[in-house]
Amino acid sequence: MAVRLGGSLARATAVAIAWLLVAAVGSSGAAWTGPTDSPRSTAWLPVLRPDCDVSGNVIATADQLLNNRYTIGQQRTVRLPADPTWREDPFHDDNWLFNYHSLRFVLTLEAAWARTGDGRYLDRGLFLLRDWLHDNPRRAPRSPFSWNDHATALRAMVLACTAEIVPMSTWLHSGLLLHGWVLADPHFYVWHGNHALNQAIALLDIGCFLGRPGWTALASARIETLVTESIDSQGVSNEQAISYDLYDYERFQIAEDRLLDCGRRVSAEFARVDRMPDFLGWATLPNGEYELIGDTRAVHAADIPGTLAEYAATGGSSGPKPTRMFATFAAGYAFGRSGWGETRPFADETAFTVRYGRGRAYHGHPDGGSLTVYGYGSRLIVGTGTYSYNPGPYRAYFIGRSAQNVVTVGGVPYRASVTTRLLFRRETLDALGLGVQVRGYPGVRDIRSVVFSRRGGYLLVDDRLSAAGSRTFSQLWHLGPGSRPTVVARTVRTHGPGGEVAIIQLADRPSISIVTGRTHPIQGWRTFQYNQRVASPTVVSRRTGRVARFLTLIVPVPDATTPVHAGSVRRWANGYSVVVTAGTVTERVVVDGSSITITPLT
Repeated sequence: MAVRLGGSLARATAVAIAWLLVAAVGSSGAAWTGPTDSPRSTAWLPVLRPDCDVSGNVIATADQLLNNRYTIGQQRTVRLPADPTWREDPFHDDNWLFNYHSLRFVLTLEAAWARTGDGRYLDRGLFLLRDWLHDNPRRAPRSPFSWNDHATALRAMVLACTAEIVPMSTWLHSGLLLHGWVLADPHFYVWHGNHALNQAIALLDIGCFLGRPGWTALASARIETLVTESIDSQGVSNEQAISYDLYDYERFQIAEDRLLDCGRRVSAEFARVDRMPDFLGWATLPNGEYELIGDTRAVHAADIPGTLAEYAATGGSSGPKPTRMFATFAAGYAFGRSGWGETRPFADETAFTVRYGRGRAYHGHPDGGSLTVYGYGSRLIVGTGTYSYNPGPYRAYFIGRSAQNVVTVGGVPYRASVTTRLLFRRETLDALGLGVQVRGYPGVRDIRSVVFSRRGGYLLVDDRLSAAGSRTFSQLWHLGPGSRPTVVARTVRTHGPGGEVAIIQLADRPSISIVTGRTHPIQGWRTFQYNQRVASPTVVSRRTGRVARFLTLIVPVPDATTPVHAGSVRRWANGYSVVVTAGTVTERVVVDGSSITITPLT
């Protein structure tokens, strides 16, 4: 939790100090005329409230802003007018516009002033705030994003943070009141998700600062409703994306701190927030990055002290060590691992995920039944991640069914809102396993079971599908860029840098092809950072008919020379047996419904 300062005393002290400083440096929010002042003494600069401060290279970024250079979101730095029109849209990117009109860059200028005493930073920040308010009245804004539901919430927080460190002026007071009235309006409030949470926090900030108990009570009630709606009893957010689980964790911490700071009571339901790091730890790959589930970028996981998230993010260097290798969450996530660095380097462990649960919502993707696999330092079967929030064919692809590691059904539209059922979960000394039923294709029965060998580190995936009429069934495995797969008979093996994967089809002989960077229709792409896509191979195995079965062996290996073999394959309606050799390990696997038996042969 962030360190809490006594709200009224800290605010009064900060404002009193700021009165003296602002008078000294002449900050008034008047028309911008360029840098004017040299740095002043920092002896009595205010301490910014934790959620008003910013991190990173604050001074360098603030210096760029003084020169009208803006680095917003994931886009490159761009020069804007000294006196913005607020119609600027250099990238035609909705996310950039949202961030631009949130005015969060003003906090960077204020933080630079708080750390240096250089009045140029505060002058510029106040000018931008006042100029935005003047140019964007509620009924005649300059941009459709001026009064966007989320941008308004974040901008209101910037106004509240500013009001705590500078003397009150007419324009600032009017801006606070206007944003308070807008945020309190039930027709403007979005009611669900992180946008609603930030709207409630912003209303709480303004109500608390202006001493309006009606607004603080309304904001408090909204936050309390959201904490039970947004986070389940296992500490999993309903946003369906790992990045947003972390975001919600951080925002609900701030919400709790602000409620207490404003003298409001916090319910016992906030204990759900404390459970979120456990889920985030499981969602962290052995290389310390988050798995690409939903709108998630390939970033290093947050190190949350004293939790499983700390242990996972630090590669086992610190934090409480987990005792399990398999975890399932009712929200629809299964995570399995070969270990936590006990017998091999931490980053070389194998890890997999399977998605199930309710249909797509918020920042989720239609990934019911989808599988991802990591091993020996590499993402081997790769999730979708965030490409862009802008509508378009590639956004549609990355949040579509054909971008997932699943079986698609030709000629049948996928219903993304339909729940994927968890049929069974098994954990033995030798194996981890689960079965799911994908129900998104009308008239199609689709069962996937996944078995993971603890000793061999390989997976067996049994896809069984049937339809009333003949269909084309396509099993998709999305590989990492540069993996250089080859196909020999029923086996695909990669030959790229880092860990490798072997994929062997054990049921009949489906046609197998590799698709990389195709544009019509789009297939064979992965994304790891916002607005960036890279051509990556996709293994497509197809069967046509009323019934299709794909029994697939997936073996992460340290290099392409590692021996992999499967034989003595027998199949029946709801199970199979097979002898698998993976490196030096040979085992017989027998699966019968939800029963899993693995017998070592070497």
